[in-house]
Amino acid sequence: MNLTVSSLSKLALDLLANGPHKLEPTSRRVRVLYNKTYVADTTSAKHVWEHPFYPQFYLPRDSIDPNALTTGKPIFSQPNADDEEASAFFGKLHVGDRSTERVLIFEKGALAGLVRLEFSAMDGWFEEDREIYVHPKDPFKRIDILPSSRKVRVEIDGTVTAESASAMFLFETGLPLRYYLPQTSVSGVYVRGI
Repeated sequence: MNLTVSSLSKLALDLLANGPHKLEPTSRRVRVLYNKTYVADTTSAKHVWEHPFYPQFYLPRDSIDPNALTTGKPIFSQPNADDEEASAFFGKLHVGDRSTERVLIFEKGALAGLVRLEFSAMDGWFEEDREIYVHPKDPFKRIDILPSSRKVRVEIDGTVTAESASAMFLFETGLPLRYYLPQTSVSGVYVRGI
């Protein structure tokens, strides 16, 4: 969904006044690519439903490269308000010779500390090591098994029994994240023949 400046402002005002339809944390690693640079990398993203149909990723401000993100004009619900009363701001993402102002920064309310980068304005979005397209999928309507280069280490009584940077991560809503490691990442002492 490509929003105009006025519709971006309306979205911010609606989210500030009414809150999102739903807001859920995700343990997925989310990375954002813009102008050949990863400008964000976090395991603390939020699924935010701006409408009832599907979520968007909102990212913690501190997960975005501070050299790339700047705060712009405040968004006010009242025409004569001052900067102290602002709860959201337009933002600008600038990397190399490219920039976009398709950014909202929230400082108060349910979305405080979060940044919305317009999905279509970025060059790529990744969940773990897999690129996603159009928008994040609704985690309440699917399960995902994603390849990940995040390091997984298993210890028993202080002894490393398995370690991998090429595990598969199973995401199921309402259940803890599960890790599936290649058999070759398990110490040979703990592998039994089948």
